[in-house]
Amino acid sequence: MRLIKYQKVHFSALSAANPAKNSSFTPLETLDSSDLNLSISRLIHNKSGAMIYDIRSNDKDRTFSPIVRTLPENDTGCPHILEHLACCGSERYPIRDPFFNMLRRSVNTYMNAWTGDDFTAYPFSSANKKDFDNLYRVYLDMCLKPLLNELDFRQ
Repeated sequence: MRLIKYQKVHFSALSAANPAKNSSFTPLETLDSSDLNLSISRLIHNKSGAMIYDIRSNDKDRTFSPIVRTLPENDTGCPHILEHLACCGSERYPIRDPFFNMLRRSVNTYMNAWTGDDFTAYPFSSANKKDFDNLYRVYLDMCLKPLLNELDFRQ
């Protein structure tokens, strides 16, 4: 599982492979838990400062969740609206509603998006590597480079 904490991420530097082996990231710390049979590494993206948490376990599902800060300025629900609008197409995938198109075509084990008090998360998982890689590309682009068309705002 990888959690992207800041939106300023150099898209091509991220990889669904092990970020600890990627020179674009500096490892900060690693914690191993034999009780939970997992390893958690905290890394920082050298160019943008994005914090990455890489959690490794024996689970058959591959899980990923870009998480971006969405600090509200008032109580109008703007971050939640933007969560939905980000799912309406992106720079690499300018089709209408790629999120719901993926639901029908993917063998994912989990796919969602939600807004918390000060963040928006776009988690997904799949036991199938090819499906995971496809979802990974679409989710990252949707999260980091949404189209935010005026027509979508009018809905």
